[in-house]
Amino acid sequence: MKHISIIGGAGAPPSIVCTAKMEGGAPAPPCCLENSQTVNLEPRTANPIHAMAKTTTKKHKLKPVTPLPIGMLVRLGNDPLEAFERVQSTGFKICQLACPPDDYLFGENAENLTRKTRTAMKKNGIQVHAVFLSFKNQVWNKTQGPGTVGFMPEKTRAPRMARACMIANWANKIGVKTLIAHVGFIPPNTQCAAYKDIATALRAFVEFCESNGQIFLFETGQETVAVLKQVLLDIGRPNIGVNLDPANLLLYGMDDPLLAVKELHPWIKGVHAKDGCRPVKDGDMGVETPLGDGQVDFPRLMEELRRHGYRGPMIIEREITGPQQQKDILKAKKILENINNGYEKNNQT
Repeated sequence: MKHISIIGGAGAPPSIVCTAKMEGGAPAPPCCLENSQTVNLEPRTANPIHAMAKTTTKKHKLKPVTPLPIGMLVRLGNDPLEAFERVQSTGFKICQLACPPDDYLFGENAENLTRKTRTAMKKNGIQVHAVFLSFKNQVWNKTQGPGTVGFMPEKTRAPRMARACMIANWANKIGVKTLIAHVGFIPPNTQCAAYKDIATALRAFVEFCESNGQIFLFETGQETVAVLKQVLLDIGRPNIGVNLDPANLLLYGMDDPLLAVKELHPWIKGVHAKDGCRPVKDGDMGVETPLGDGQVDFPRLMEELRRHGYRGPMIIEREITGPQQQKDILKAKKILENINNGYEKNNQT
Protein backbone atom coordinates (compact mmCIF):
# COMPACT_ATOMS: atom_id res chain seq x y z
CA MET A 1 0.00 0.00 0.00
CA LYS A 2 1.02 3.55 -0.43
CA HIS A 3 2.09 6.65 1.41
CA ILE A 4 -0.57 9.25 0.80
CA SER A 5 -1.73 12.41 2.40
CA ILE A 6 -5.37 13.41 2.33
CA ILE A 7 -6.60 16.97 2.25
CA GLY A 8 -10.29 17.73 1.76
CA GLY A 9 -12.57 20.73 1.68
CA ALA A 10 -12.86 23.85 -0.36
CA GLY A 11 -9.65 25.08 -1.91
CA ALA A 12 -7.77 21.83 -1.25
CA PRO A 13 -4.78 21.20 -3.52
CA PRO A 14 -5.34 18.56 -6.20
CA SER A 15 -3.72 15.64 -4.38
CA ILE A 16 -4.05 13.53 -1.25
CA VAL A 17 -1.17 13.37 1.22
CA CYS A 18 -1.32 11.24 4.41
CA THR A 19 0.20 13.86 6.72
CA ALA A 20 -3.31 14.59 8.01
CA LYS A 21 -3.98 14.26 11.71
CA MET A 22 -6.48 11.82 13.10
CA GLU A 23 -9.67 13.09 14.72
CA GLY A 24 -8.76 14.53 18.09
CA GLY A 25 -5.48 16.00 16.79
CA ALA A 26 -3.18 12.96 17.02
CA PRO A 27 -0.86 12.39 14.04
CA ALA A 28 -1.91 9.68 11.63
CA PRO A 29 -0.20 6.42 12.75
CA PRO A 30 2.66 5.33 10.52
CA CYS A 31 1.07 1.96 9.73
CA CYS A 32 -0.97 3.56 6.93
CA LEU A 33 2.14 5.04 5.30
CA GLU A 34 3.28 1.99 3.32
CA ASN A 35 4.64 2.67 -0.17
CA SER A 36 4.27 6.00 -1.83
CA GLN A 37 1.47 7.33 -3.98
CA THR A 38 -0.03 10.62 -5.06
CA VAL A 39 -3.62 10.56 -6.23
CA ASN A 40 -4.75 13.18 -8.74
CA LEU A 41 -7.74 15.18 -7.52
CA GLU A 42 -8.30 17.17 -10.69
CA PRO A 43 -11.84 16.73 -12.06
CA ARG A 44 -12.02 14.33 -14.99
CA THR A 45 -13.47 15.32 -18.31
CA ALA A 46 -14.75 11.84 -19.11
CA ASN A 47 -17.00 9.57 -17.09
CA PRO A 48 -15.88 5.95 -17.53
CA ILE A 49 -18.78 4.88 -15.34
CA HIS A 50 -21.12 5.57 -18.29
CA ALA A 51 -19.41 2.80 -20.20
CA MET A 52 -19.51 0.54 -17.15
CA ALA A 53 -23.22 1.16 -16.66
CA LYS A 54 -23.94 0.31 -20.29
CA THR A 55 -22.14 -3.00 -20.03
CA THR A 56 -23.59 -3.98 -16.66
CA THR A 57 -27.19 -3.14 -17.50
CA LYS A 58 -27.46 -5.81 -20.19
CA LYS A 59 -30.11 -8.42 -19.52
CA HIS A 60 -29.12 -11.32 -17.31
CA LYS A 61 -30.47 -14.81 -17.84
CA LEU A 62 -31.79 -16.05 -14.52
CA LYS A 63 -30.96 -19.56 -13.47
CA PRO A 64 -34.00 -21.70 -12.62
CA VAL A 65 -33.14 -21.43 -8.92
CA THR A 66 -31.21 -18.46 -7.53
CA PRO A 67 -31.45 -18.19 -3.75
CA LEU A 68 -29.46 -15.23 -2.45
CA PRO A 69 -26.77 -15.98 0.15
CA ILE A 70 -27.63 -14.82 3.67
CA GLY A 71 -25.15 -13.49 6.22
CA MET A 72 -24.83 -11.09 9.14
CA LEU A 73 -22.98 -7.98 10.24
CA VAL A 74 -20.66 -8.64 13.16
CA ARG A 75 -18.36 -6.53 15.33
CA LEU A 76 -14.83 -7.46 16.31
CA GLY A 77 -13.91 -7.37 20.00
CA ASN A 78 -10.77 -8.16 21.94
CA ASP A 79 -10.68 -11.67 20.46
CA PRO A 80 -11.65 -11.93 16.77
CA LEU A 81 -12.29 -15.66 17.17
CA GLU A 82 -15.42 -14.91 19.22
CA ALA A 83 -16.94 -12.87 16.39
CA PHE A 84 -16.41 -15.55 13.75
CA GLU A 85 -17.57 -18.34 16.05
CA ARG A 86 -20.78 -16.34 16.52
CA VAL A 87 -21.26 -16.10 12.76
CA GLN A 88 -20.63 -19.82 12.36
CA SER A 89 -22.87 -20.86 15.26
CA THR A 90 -25.72 -18.70 13.91
CA GLY A 91 -25.61 -20.76 10.74
CA PHE A 92 -23.87 -18.39 8.34
CA LYS A 93 -20.87 -18.77 6.07
CA ILE A 94 -20.65 -15.11 5.08
CA CYS A 95 -20.56 -11.85 7.02
CA GLN A 96 -19.69 -8.18 6.94
CA LEU A 97 -17.36 -6.70 9.53
CA ALA A 98 -18.23 -3.48 11.30
CA CYS A 99 -15.39 -0.99 11.52
CA PRO A 100 -12.41 -2.57 13.33
CA PRO A 101 -11.36 -1.05 16.68
CA ASP A 102 -8.21 1.08 16.69
CA ASP A 103 -6.19 -1.73 18.28
CA TYR A 104 -6.53 -3.65 15.01
CA LEU A 105 -5.25 -0.71 12.97
CA PHE A 106 -2.22 0.50 14.87
CA GLY A 107 -0.28 -0.06 18.08
CA GLU A 108 1.85 -2.83 19.45
CA ASN A 109 -0.88 -5.50 19.19
CA ALA A 110 -2.22 -4.59 15.72
CA GLU A 111 -0.29 -7.19 13.74
CA ASN A 112 -1.16 -9.92 16.23
CA LEU A 113 -4.89 -9.08 16.07
CA THR A 114 -4.79 -8.97 12.28
CA ARG A 115 -3.12 -12.39 12.17
CA LYS A 116 -5.72 -13.76 14.61
CA THR A 117 -8.49 -12.36 12.41
CA ARG A 118 -7.21 -14.22 9.36
CA THR A 119 -6.84 -17.40 11.41
CA ALA A 120 -10.37 -17.10 12.86
CA MET A 121 -11.87 -16.57 9.41
CA LYS A 122 -10.16 -19.68 8.08
CA LYS A 123 -10.89 -21.83 11.13
CA ASN A 124 -14.62 -21.12 10.98
CA GLY A 125 -14.87 -21.16 7.18
CA ILE A 126 -16.27 -17.62 7.06
CA GLN A 127 -16.12 -15.36 4.01
CA VAL A 128 -15.97 -11.65 4.83
CA HIS A 129 -17.93 -9.87 2.14
CA ALA A 130 -16.95 -6.33 3.18
CA VAL A 131 -15.58 -4.09 5.91
CA PHE A 132 -17.64 -1.08 7.00
CA LEU A 133 -15.88 2.24 7.53
CA SER A 134 -17.04 4.32 10.45
CA PHE A 135 -15.87 7.34 12.41
CA LYS A 136 -16.16 8.85 15.86
CA ASN A 137 -18.75 11.46 16.85
CA GLN A 138 -21.29 10.75 14.14
CA VAL A 139 -24.89 11.62 15.04
CA TRP A 140 -27.52 9.66 13.16
CA ASN A 141 -30.33 12.16 12.71
CA LYS A 142 -31.37 14.89 10.28
CA THR A 143 -30.47 17.76 12.58
CA GLN A 144 -26.89 17.04 13.64
CA GLY A 145 -26.16 14.47 10.94
CA PRO A 146 -25.21 16.91 8.15
CA GLY A 147 -22.37 18.26 10.31
CA THR A 148 -21.15 14.94 11.70
CA VAL A 149 -21.74 12.00 9.33
CA GLY A 150 -19.23 10.55 6.90
CA PHE A 151 -16.85 12.54 4.68
CA MET A 152 -19.21 15.42 4.07
CA PRO A 153 -18.25 17.69 7.03
CA GLU A 154 -15.30 19.73 5.80
CA LYS A 155 -13.62 20.10 9.20
CA THR A 156 -13.26 16.33 9.69
CA ARG A 157 -12.83 15.28 6.07
CA ALA A 158 -9.04 15.10 6.00
CA PRO A 159 -8.55 12.98 9.15
CA ARG A 160 -11.45 10.73 8.20
CA MET A 161 -9.98 10.17 4.75
CA ALA A 162 -6.69 9.24 6.43
CA ARG A 163 -8.49 6.78 8.70
CA ALA A 164 -10.45 5.35 5.77
CA CYS A 165 -7.18 4.59 3.96
CA MET A 166 -5.86 2.86 7.07
CA ILE A 167 -8.98 0.69 7.27
CA ALA A 168 -8.74 -0.10 3.56
CA ASN A 169 -5.14 -1.23 4.03
CA TRP A 170 -6.14 -3.35 7.04
CA ALA A 171 -8.99 -4.95 5.07
CA ASN A 172 -6.52 -5.78 2.33
CA LYS A 173 -4.32 -7.59 4.86
CA ILE A 174 -7.18 -9.95 5.73
CA GLY A 175 -8.09 -10.42 2.07
CA VAL A 176 -11.23 -8.25 1.91
CA LYS A 177 -11.74 -6.33 -1.32
CA THR A 178 -14.98 -4.43 -0.58
CA LEU A 179 -15.37 -1.35 1.62
CA ILE A 180 -18.60 0.39 2.61
CA ALA A 181 -19.36 3.74 4.24
CA HIS A 182 -21.98 6.38 4.81
CA VAL A 183 -20.56 9.25 2.80
CA GLY A 184 -22.81 11.81 4.51
CA PHE A 185 -25.52 14.24 3.51
CA ILE A 186 -24.51 14.94 -0.09
CA PRO A 187 -25.91 18.29 -1.31
CA PRO A 188 -28.87 17.83 -3.67
CA ASN A 189 -27.58 20.75 -5.76
CA THR A 190 -24.98 18.97 -7.85
CA GLN A 191 -23.71 22.29 -9.25
CA CYS A 192 -22.75 23.84 -5.91
CA ALA A 193 -19.17 24.08 -4.64
CA ALA A 194 -19.79 21.74 -1.69
CA TYR A 195 -21.00 18.99 -4.02
CA LYS A 196 -18.03 19.40 -6.35
CA ASP A 197 -15.60 19.33 -3.40
CA ILE A 198 -16.98 16.09 -1.96
CA ALA A 199 -17.12 14.43 -5.38
CA THR A 200 -13.48 15.33 -5.97
CA ALA A 201 -12.40 14.05 -2.54
CA LEU A 202 -14.38 10.84 -2.94
CA ARG A 203 -12.88 10.20 -6.35
CA ALA A 204 -9.43 10.38 -4.79
CA PHE A 205 -10.36 7.84 -2.10
CA VAL A 206 -11.93 5.55 -4.67
CA GLU A 207 -8.72 5.72 -6.70
CA PHE A 208 -6.76 4.79 -3.59
CA CYS A 209 -9.04 1.75 -3.16
CA GLU A 210 -8.50 0.94 -6.83
CA SER A 211 -4.73 0.89 -6.26
CA ASN A 212 -5.39 -1.75 -3.56
CA GLY A 213 -7.57 -3.80 -5.90
CA GLN A 214 -10.62 -2.86 -3.80
CA ILE A 215 -14.08 -1.46 -4.51
CA PHE A 216 -15.91 1.19 -2.50
CA LEU A 217 -19.67 1.08 -1.92
CA PHE A 218 -21.92 3.96 -0.88
CA GLU A 219 -24.30 2.97 1.92
CA THR A 220 -27.75 4.31 1.06
CA GLY A 221 -29.63 6.54 3.46
CA GLN A 222 -28.95 10.26 3.61
CA GLU A 223 -29.46 11.11 -0.05
CA THR A 224 -32.11 10.59 -2.69
CA VAL A 225 -31.65 7.96 -5.38
CA ALA A 226 -31.21 10.70 -8.00
CA VAL A 227 -28.40 12.41 -6.07
CA LEU A 228 -26.60 9.15 -5.38
CA LYS A 229 -26.83 8.12 -9.03
CA GLN A 230 -25.42 11.47 -10.12
CA VAL A 231 -22.44 11.31 -7.78
CA LEU A 232 -21.67 7.78 -8.99
CA LEU A 233 -21.65 9.07 -12.56
CA ASP A 234 -19.59 12.13 -11.67
CA ILE A 235 -16.93 10.17 -9.77
CA GLY A 236 -16.74 7.91 -12.77
CA ARG A 237 -14.56 5.06 -11.56
CA PRO A 238 -15.13 1.36 -12.33
CA ASN A 239 -14.56 0.25 -8.71
CA ILE A 240 -17.46 2.20 -7.21
CA GLY A 241 -20.87 0.89 -6.24
CA VAL A 242 -23.76 0.81 -3.79
CA ASN A 243 -24.57 -1.12 -0.64
CA LEU A 244 -28.37 -0.98 -0.62
CA ASP A 245 -29.83 -0.54 2.86
CA PRO A 246 -33.59 -0.41 2.25
CA ALA A 247 -34.40 0.49 5.85
CA ASN A 248 -32.11 3.52 5.79
CA LEU A 249 -34.01 4.95 2.83
CA LEU A 250 -37.21 4.73 4.87
CA LEU A 251 -35.69 5.94 8.16
CA TYR A 252 -34.44 9.13 6.51
CA GLY A 253 -37.69 9.64 4.60
CA MET A 254 -36.01 9.15 1.22
CA ASP A 255 -37.04 7.11 -1.83
CA ASP A 256 -38.73 3.74 -2.00
CA PRO A 257 -36.20 0.86 -1.93
CA LEU A 258 -37.73 -0.59 -5.09
CA LEU A 259 -36.96 2.65 -6.92
CA ALA A 260 -33.38 2.34 -5.70
CA VAL A 261 -33.13 -1.13 -7.23
CA LYS A 262 -34.61 0.11 -10.51
CA GLU A 263 -32.27 3.10 -10.84
CA LEU A 264 -29.10 1.86 -9.14
CA HIS A 265 -28.99 -1.84 -10.02
CA PRO A 266 -25.85 -1.56 -12.20
CA TRP A 267 -23.96 -0.47 -9.08
CA ILE A 268 -25.56 -2.59 -6.32
CA LYS A 269 -22.84 -4.89 -4.98
CA GLY A 270 -24.18 -5.48 -1.47
CA VAL A 271 -27.46 -5.36 0.47
CA HIS A 272 -28.26 -4.88 4.15
CA ALA A 273 -31.28 -6.91 5.23
CA LYS A 274 -32.65 -4.36 7.68
CA ASP A 275 -36.22 -3.23 8.26
CA GLY A 276 -37.84 -0.05 9.52
CA CYS A 277 -40.63 2.48 9.18
CA ARG A 278 -40.79 5.96 7.71
CA PRO A 279 -40.90 9.04 9.97
CA VAL A 280 -44.32 10.05 11.26
CA LYS A 281 -43.49 13.77 10.99
CA ASP A 282 -41.26 15.76 8.63
CA GLY A 283 -37.86 16.34 10.18
CA ASP A 284 -38.05 13.26 12.40
CA MET A 285 -36.27 9.98 11.89
CA GLY A 286 -38.07 6.74 11.25
CA VAL A 287 -37.72 3.71 13.52
CA GLU A 288 -35.71 0.56 12.89
CA THR A 289 -37.66 -2.65 13.51
CA PRO A 290 -36.96 -6.37 13.50
CA LEU A 291 -37.01 -7.68 9.94
CA GLY A 292 -40.58 -8.47 8.98
CA ASP A 293 -42.11 -5.88 11.31
CA GLY A 294 -41.35 -2.80 9.22
CA GLN A 295 -42.29 -1.36 5.84
CA VAL A 296 -39.66 -3.00 3.63
CA ASP A 297 -41.28 -5.49 1.23
CA PHE A 298 -38.50 -8.09 1.29
CA PRO A 299 -40.13 -10.69 -0.99
CA ARG A 300 -40.59 -8.09 -3.73
CA LEU A 301 -37.23 -6.45 -3.04
CA MET A 302 -35.37 -9.75 -3.39
CA GLU A 303 -37.33 -10.61 -6.52
CA GLU A 304 -36.40 -7.28 -8.12
CA LEU A 305 -32.76 -7.68 -7.11
CA ARG A 306 -32.68 -11.12 -8.73
CA ARG A 307 -34.48 -9.87 -11.82
CA HIS A 308 -31.80 -7.21 -12.30
CA GLY A 309 -29.00 -9.74 -11.91
CA TYR A 310 -27.99 -9.30 -8.26
CA ARG A 311 -26.45 -12.50 -6.85
CA GLY A 312 -24.67 -11.10 -3.82
CA PRO A 313 -25.47 -11.62 -0.15
CA MET A 314 -28.31 -10.34 2.00
CA ILE A 315 -26.43 -9.19 5.13
CA ILE A 316 -28.67 -9.04 8.20
CA GLU A 317 -28.11 -5.89 10.25
CA ARG A 318 -29.90 -5.26 13.55
CA GLU A 319 -28.76 -2.09 15.28
CA ILE A 320 -29.43 -3.05 18.89
CA THR A 321 -27.31 -4.93 21.42
CA GLY A 322 -27.89 -7.74 23.88
CA PRO A 323 -29.75 -11.06 23.65
CA GLN A 324 -32.64 -9.53 21.67
CA GLN A 325 -30.30 -8.73 18.81
CA GLN A 326 -29.46 -12.40 18.34
CA LYS A 327 -33.14 -13.37 18.51
CA ASP A 328 -33.98 -10.80 15.85
CA ILE A 329 -31.12 -12.00 13.63
CA LEU A 330 -32.40 -15.58 13.84
CA LYS A 331 -35.91 -14.39 13.03
CA ALA A 332 -34.59 -12.46 10.01
CA LYS A 333 -32.61 -15.50 8.87
CA LYS A 334 -35.76 -17.62 8.90
CA ILE A 335 -37.78 -15.03 6.97
CA LEU A 336 -35.10 -14.64 4.29
CA GLU A 337 -34.67 -18.40 4.01
CA ASN A 338 -38.44 -18.78 3.52
CA ILE A 339 -38.36 -16.15 0.76
CA ASN A 340 -35.49 -18.03 -0.90
CA ASN A 341 -37.33 -21.34 -0.53
CA GLY A 342 -40.51 -19.88 -1.99
CA TYR A 343 -38.60 -18.56 -4.95
CA GLU A 344 -37.03 -21.98 -5.50
CA LYS A 345 -40.43 -23.73 -5.38
CA ASN A 346 -41.96 -21.24 -7.81
CA ASN A 347 -39.15 -21.83 -10.27
CA GLN A 348 -39.38 -25.60 -9.97
CA THR A 349 -43.12 -25.81 -10.74
